[in-house]
Amino acid sequence: VFVVVNLMVANKGDRPQPVFCQDQTLKDRAGKRFANGVNLDSPGDPVRAGPDAEALVKCAFDVPIGTLPAAIELRGTQYAKGVTVHLLGGG
Repeated sequence: VFVVVNLMVANKGDRPQPVFCQDQTLKDRAGKRFANGVNLDSPGDPVRAGPDAEALVKCAFDVPIGTLPAAIELRGTQYAKGVTVHLLGGG
């Protein structure tokens, strides 16, 4: 099954910035991590957030049946440490 996470990304900079679903990591309640998200709206993956603009990004993660998503770890690049955001209903 797939878990879809809708992200509203704000670019506060002065040039376009790409957002890649593959750089994000979904975590379930047991702490298991699911990487390699797929962008539902852009098969090539990146969504570009324009300067001082917002962009909606829909990331889908392939998970086993019964997985209860709890959080998503968001990164600007694959090498960034990232921040953890708890999902609604994720505990």
